Amino acid sequence: MKSYRMYLMCMPVLLSLGTTAFAQIFTRIDTSIITRDGGASSGASWGDYDNDGDDDLFITNGVIPGNHRNFLYRNEGAGRFIKITTGDMVTETSSSGGMGACWGDYDNDGLLDLFAPSTLTNNRLYHNEGNGVFGKVTTGVVVSSALNSGGGSWVDYDQDGDLDLFVVNGSPARPPASVPNTLYRNDGNGVYSKIIQGLIVTEALLSVCGSWADYDNDGDMDLFVINAIGNRNGISNRLYFNNGNGALGLVQSSEVMNDLRDSWSASWGDYDNDGHLDLFVGTYLGPNLLYHNRGNGTFERVNSGSVVTASGAHFGSSWGDFDNDGDLDLVVTTDSQNGNLLYNNDGQGNFTRVTGQAFSNNRAQACATSDYDNDGDLDIVTVSGGNFGPVENYLYANDGNSNSWINIKCVGTVSNRTAIGTRIRAKATIRGAVVWQIREIAQQSGYSGHNSLRVHFGFGDATVIDSLVIRWPSKMTEVYTNVVVNQFMTAIEGSSLTSVVEQQGEQPTNFSLSQNYPNPFNPETTIEYQLPRAGQVKVVIYNVAGKLVRTLIDAQHAAGKFQTHWDGKDELGNQVASGVYLYQLQAGNFQAAQRMILMR
Repeated sequence: MKSYRMYLMCMPVLLSLGTTAFAQIFTRIDTSIITRDGGASSGASWGDYDNDGDDDLFITNGVIPGNHRNFLYRNEGAGRFIKITTGDMVTETSSSGGMGACWGDYDNDGLLDLFAPSTLTNNRLYHNEGNGVFGKVTTGVVVSSALNSGGGSWVDYDQDGDLDLFVVNGSPARPPASVPNTLYRNDGNGVYSKIIQGLIVTEALLSVCGSWADYDNDGDMDLFVINAIGNRNGISNRLYFNNGNGALGLVQSSEVMNDLRDSWSASWGDYDNDGHLDLFVGTYLGPNLLYHNRGNGTFERVNSGSVVTASGAHFGSSWGDFDNDGDLDLVVTTDSQNGNLLYNNDGQGNFTRVTGQAFSNNRAQACATSDYDNDGDLDIVTVSGGNFGPVENYLYANDGNSNSWINIKCVGTVSNRTAIGTRIRAKATIRGAVVWQIREIAQQSGYSGHNSLRVHFGFGDATVIDSLVIRWPSKMTEVYTNVVVNQFMTAIEGSSLTSVVEQQGEQPTNFSLSQNYPNPFNPETTIEYQLPRAGQVKVVIYNVAGKLVRTLIDAQHAAGKFQTHWDGKDELGNQVASGVYLYQLQAGNFQAAQRMILMR
């Protein structure tokens, strides 16, 4: 069994509603700067670009004529956002606008970069320089052409450890143009080559959405492409299978390619917890579509139930366990007076539409989900501009309940740093039944929406996760057992387990780093420290020559008392020799170090 590292941040959360209460699950946050900004907005993308432990938000504007600037909001914690007003990313104006921007660490430097498509001018790529600064990339094939692009999604389709980029072209925001979609292969060091062979990049489809998922469970990412305007011209949606050697082939016959309903939205999720990703497709002209994955590479269309009977102009969509009961619910945004749609899953794959919500009383185009306030449940942002002009975007906070949850950030080392393509399986006993759930770290969900890159599970009344299985894009599989619920976790590929546990007690008034215990030790020792205020924290191990042996912690902490453990291994999971080692705490301007002795 391979080893890995996880930082476990136990953050008890006080929640207000009972386990069965789905009434008024969301509250619209009208005081946020996000909801006070009006714009011709059409896309939303969550990502922690400053690595401070909470998701920031990028919103694209300009889908209707006029000079528009995009919005970037930095999450300051506790649900507070600051609007960023400097830098090319938010100061460039364009009448051509953008739609589905996406975050991804394309050069594997540990910082999220941003791709922002444009419907008339060249697409844009912003490199994260650190300290909240972005540099506009001005050379290379990704930014050298104007392709009427409507959205992008990062993926490591060839599984070589870096992020490639798929872009849908022929956006309906501008007069239809016969432009094939584009696929850019990352050749390393952030240099891209444009793929010019294969139906995936040679057919002109008038696409609006590309959604990646491993639908056939073979360990690589496949692609479903929505062709909204193409549907009107007799062009069906497309499903491409990844053959595992860097090539994507068109599935010649599939139920998911048979419907021509002016499709706009696609979202993958295992709504019945059978281990296979199912597919929701939102449509403009007819009832929405739901396809059940049979598990043998084929799908069957679901013909009954509330999800597939609603009519209207449906755009955004996303699966998420909004009530933390152990199954995926569904949100769908609607560009009509009928309002947005929220469907509650009963655990058997049956859905009931939830009404009387602030969310369902409004309309919108795109949506994206994130636990932006770090309270253990999924929140929603919707963008409401576009066809009906510059109006408010909306932020909906999940009011929560007493159900259990877990939130996991994955960091690739052999795989791409963003860990896109990672699949996590979780087993727990919920309401007396053993339940396996799956999640995948993927990009686009629905029309121009990009959910948080962190993975969220709900577990109902479970108090422990029996098994947590992480399958990385590198094909490395790691297993952790008996995980306590209600924690924020970070899993680093290929490293051993490290946990951070918040201790109870009075709030500290000063920084301190305690002597480890036991000392001397073999094979493991405990390190305790305390922080009087929140901030970025590092705990590192050095040998007596000053060489870095291991970074135990590099994460955002709240104020409090904490403990972590060292198992006597280095960054590669190798046991280190007996001897004297130094461990150091860095928290803001504070630094302290202690000696410890490992005796084999």
